Amino acid sequence: MEQGKISVIVPVYRVEDYLERCVNSICNQTYRNLEIILVDDGSPDRCPEICEALAARDERIVVVHKENGGMPSARNAGLDIATGDYVSFVDSDDWIGLETYEHMMSAMEDRVQVVVGGLGTCKNEEELVNKFCFDHRDRCSGEQALLKLLYSPRRGDSQQMLHVHVIMCNKLFRMELWRDIRFDNIVSEDLPAMFRIYRITDQVAYIPELVYYYFQRPDSISHSGNEYEWLRNNLKAIKKMTEYADTKGLVEGCVDMQVVIEFSLLNSTVIANDKQAYWENRKEFLQCMKTYGKTSKGYTIKYKVGLFMLRYLPHLFWAYTRRKYCVSE
Repeated sequence: MEQGKISVIVPVYRVEDYLERCVNSICNQTYRNLEIILVDDGSPDRCPEICEALAARDERIVVVHKENGGMPSARNAGLDIATGDYVSFVDSDDWIGLETYEHMMSAMEDRVQVVVGGLGTCKNEEELVNKFCFDHRDRCSGEQALLKLLYSPRRGDSQQMLHVHVIMCNKLFRMELWRDIRFDNIVSEDLPAMFRIYRITDQVAYIPELVYYYFQRPDSISHSGNEYEWLRNNLKAIKKMTEYADTKGLVEGCVDMQVVIEFSLLNSTVIANDKQAYWENRKEFLQCMKTYGKTSKGYTIKYKVGLFMLRYLPHLFWAYTRRKYCVSE
């Protein structure tokens, strides 16, 4: 197995209760050739001191202190100083399996530039809520991986399955891919970044091992229970991704993803009984369809019926969705 150096970038902000667990899971890897970059993003708690204490214990740890700028800027700060042949991203409230990088490096061969592993969601170290792992080792082109990302929502894949394709943290990248790419300063920054990475990737390898443990923090943005806000953030990320699409096929794929997310967004406004948001989002949704000339061709019966109702019978769409998902009023 190749023994190239892996730069592991860990953005740190208000995670003093979880940071040591995260960093220990990286330091204790069976694959030892690591550069561990802790980016203190102006954290107001004890995180800066904890970072320095951890660095004193392991010479592979590098600490960067910066003003608060959010997750994208913290990751970018790590990329700017990384010296590894490969790069990985770990969120500071999550952790990785002890053989994660050994498994991933074993698949980093020939023309492979990205390795994707399994993802688990946890409430704590002992309780695995759910997981998604691939059945066997497999490979595909970067273009094929991009299509998996774009059409995962349309296929009705679970949120867990979509995360496997979209998020950074269950992947290992050759550093060369990041030479001219940085994260956009938006929430859900993984989506446009993965779009750009797959556009220039030769081969992607999938491995069956569960490599990343995603901690279901009740106070985190993605687990706050505000589905509407989560969908809005994803919609903004998809629109940013569309800006990077440079072929008709990729634009159509991005818009296809946008249509599915906007459809879910409209459902969430109805379920929340927010009529103002419903009409505002319906207008935005129909404008998207008009701008890109999208029709209901190729969609499932569910979407075809929904699109027809949204266009011509919006009051009926509201009433039907309320009746289906909500307690009788």
